[in-house]
Amino acid sequence: MRLLAWPFALLVSACARPPSGSPQEGSPSIPIASGVAPTASGVTATGAGVTPTASGMTATGLGVTAPAPRVVPTAPGATPGASGVSPTLAGVTPSAAGATAAASAVDTSFLPPTPAVDLAASLRAAVTAAAAALHTPSVTHVDLDAFVLVDADHGPHFARAVDLARKALDAFFHGRFDRHPARAVTVYVFSSQDAYQRFCRGRNGGTCPTTFGQYDRVSREIVLHATAGAETLLHELVHPILGQADFPRAPAFLDEGIAALYENPVFCAKGDITGIRNWRYDDVKHALDAPEGPGSTPLESLFAMDTAAFLTLDPAHPDAGATDPAKENRHYALARYFAQWADRQGKLWPFYRAYRDGVASDPRGERAFAAVFGRTLREADPDWEAYVRGLAPPATENPCRPPK
Repeated sequence: MRLLAWPFALLVSACARPPSGSPQEGSPSIPIASGVAPTASGVTATGAGVTPTASGMTATGLGVTAPAPRVVPTAPGATPGASGVSPTLAGVTPSAAGATAAASAVDTSFLPPTPAVDLAASLRAAVTAAAAALHTPSVTHVDLDAFVLVDADHGPHFARAVDLARKALDAFFHGRFDRHPARAVTVYVFSSQDAYQRFCRGRNGGTCPTTFGQYDRVSREIVLHATAGAETLLHELVHPILGQADFPRAPAFLDEGIAALYENPVFCAKGDITGIRNWRYDDVKHALDAPEGPGSTPLESLFAMDTAAFLTLDPAHPDAGATDPAKENRHYALARYFAQWADRQGKLWPFYRAYRDGVASDPRGERAFAAVFGRTLREADPDWEAYVRGLAPPATENPCRPPK
């Protein structure tokens, strides 16, 4: 099998963003707004402690009192490295130099099983590490599943971020994802852009990769500037679930497409979530107007992309990042609007599970697509393109209607 050096672009998932101040087209009224009372999310902050009543878990200072430890096996075929990282996207084993990655799906069935993980102990360790990273003896935090949300600058947006994460995780594990992260993922929630950038400078020696937030797959940390709203938080929550727990061999287009779907989320009911048109719409129109693959439809080209092609990486210098950021943005948009179209038909998650469970013999997912949709990618493309073009402003849609 041919492996590429694992690029920084993949270690840190920092999805492309619109210019600062760009309106969120069609956005429902769910951004992380300022001035939200902490009690709105069922969280009571007392000094350095938080009592999340919904989870029944009390976090005070550096101590966490939780239900009986949940011992969670790591994802099948995952090999934790020194940092305790499960492989991402293509089934990757981190090395001492950082990590290596396959450009496409890699068979990891030959690897030995990994030991079970005490999630409660992992959560406690994450809280201790967060206090050290923030140079404070204690932190205000809430534990939701395997995620430790930390109020990094005691700002006004933390309570809303907790409420949003709680609703999203409830939906993610309600008929969507099956496997939970085996180890804790720390979410640093900053309300201040200055504090957010200072944290990145202190940790990385430079500015944050984006103004909004990113997920580091090695350290298992999401660093979020919450003022930007809902889109970054939910996008980044998907990656440690999908890419490192539920479907480690998922291609980049599926990992990023589903994550991007929830950048403009709608909760139709408890345990239900979808996404509506967002700022990536102009990029998907450009992608449809100028298809990349000669002789291939846009859907066929999307499914054929390996990680390097999707992120426009130079295989000889993957650490340099995207060679064509505009093209990379178009790929994200194609993936996102494929996920939105499939979700509207009630077929995104049946397709996802069929692809995940059969990836060893169907690495591109084309057979899973045909089995779920009843037609090939080429046959489905005209309907998909018509749906996407029909979303053009001022068109609106009711995403909560039952699928046709």
